[in-house]
Amino acid sequence: MDKNMKKFIYDRHSDIMFSLSGSRVKEIKFHNKMLTLKVDSLFQYVNNEEVEHEGEVCFKGCDLRLCSVLIFNKTLGKGHFMGDAISLEEFMDVHRNCEFEIITEGYFGNSTTYSGWIWEEGKNPVSAIMYIWNSGDMEYSIMSESRRDEFLEKEFDFSKAIKNIEDWCKIKPYVKKICSFDKNMNDEAINQVYKDIKDIKKYKPNVKTEKGLWAIFCRRKDEKYKCMQVGSSYNINKELKDIFDLMRLEPKKISVDTTFTEKAFSYEIGRDKNSEKYRAMYKKHDNFIFFCINADTFSKERGEYDSVNFSEVKFAFLTKALLWNPAPSTSSRGKKNKEKEIYNKIKNKKIEIDW
Repeated sequence: MDKNMKKFIYDRHSDIMFSLSGSRVKEIKFHNKMLTLKVDSLFQYVNNEEVEHEGEVCFKGCDLRLCSVLIFNKTLGKGHFMGDAISLEEFMDVHRNCEFEIITEGYFGNSTTYSGWIWEEGKNPVSAIMYIWNSGDMEYSIMSESRRDEFLEKEFDFSKAIKNIEDWCKIKPYVKKICSFDKNMNDEAINQVYKDIKDIKKYKPNVKTEKGLWAIFCRRKDEKYKCMQVGSSYNINKELKDIFDLMRLEPKKISVDTTFTEKAFSYEIGRDKNSEKYRAMYKKHDNFIFFCINADTFSKERGEYDSVNFSEVKFAFLTKALLWNPAPSTSSRGKKNKEKEIYNKIKNKKIEIDW
């Protein structure tokens, strides 16, 4: 285990220390009778505030023969159990490319139960219940602050996202500038960015009903622009305004008064994943450009795929957009997101792309 991880042993006779409700299991490992769930989030309440951590949950003295997973045919409330009960060992092998989103959790004696959704690329989520039995300690391993800072620095090493002028010449026919701005802005410049973002509808009149595609380019002083992020939304006005706000948002503790109590509780804004990501982008660069991408003209190789889905993946792949990840395979407004499927085909050269 990483020496920079803080370890907490869970006392099964006490309240849980960290909640996994809402987190996703990214990886499951088993070694030397220890089962390890690598999760994207662990939640902890400190002084009435929810704090999010990254880390792992370890079950020592785990007997895989007593661990199993029940898989339903649909999500709970819509489907029913079809008798697909498999061992956890088989689940780790057969579903190793899936993500298990934990919705509820239960702990009793040596038994742990997680229920939630299984997300598999190209398929709708289905419900599942995971049973774990172990005779030893249940241990939370939390990334320490120093390790977390090191991780963020590595995660956002923007020098790896190289953007050259030849690529920029190829990009130009497919994009339209929404706005550009510098790090040190006065109020007038900030208001102009808001106005420019709002005016996207001038050249995309149905911006709130048609899914729009955008990209963010940044540069340090005297360097070339490079692509940081690509995204899509049915309301890119709001999404880009929110990103612009997050870039400049500094963490701040907010105290809340209730009817009968002054400063009843407090919470901190600006510490979520998106805030950290876009603030890091802002601090490491000097100049920024928001673009709108013409998905119809940029997706000539899309075949049967949605033009926005395909163009987002293609643009991110060709520019090596540093912060981009394919979205989960979910459905919205009757359309299924197939970014992961498209990305894998492009990566494995089953679909050839070019500018």
